[in-house]
Amino acid sequence: MESVLKSIGFCKCSIQSLKLIQIPTGKVVQGKSEFAVSVLNECSCKQGNIKVNCSGFQTTEVINPLLFKNDECDRKKCVLLNGLPIGIHESIDFVYAWDTQFPFSVVYAEKAC
Repeated sequence: MESVLKSIGFCKCSIQSLKLIQIPTGKVVQGKSEFAVSVLNECSCKQGNIKVNCSGFQTTEVINPLLFKNDECDRKKCVLLNGLPIGIHESIDFVYAWDTQFPFSVVYAEKAC
């Protein structure tokens, strides 16, 4: 899947400046392992409309839709923080529970410099 970073302004950032990290929390929710996800903005600009691949994603744990929800235009992608920008060195964090860790990756973002 091709990664895209839409340029707005003059910042020198790439899609790789959004670091997605997942770790197991050690908790079990409805018989499923819980995983914590964090997306950190390492760009020198705010970044918004951040999308991750989520085709086939399932969870037994409710995720706040303001943090993570399906993209209305492309159901294979999910939008983080309702499309709002995250600041420099800030992160978006959520947890989910399933049998195995889901292979999320950031596939789109718009920088706002």
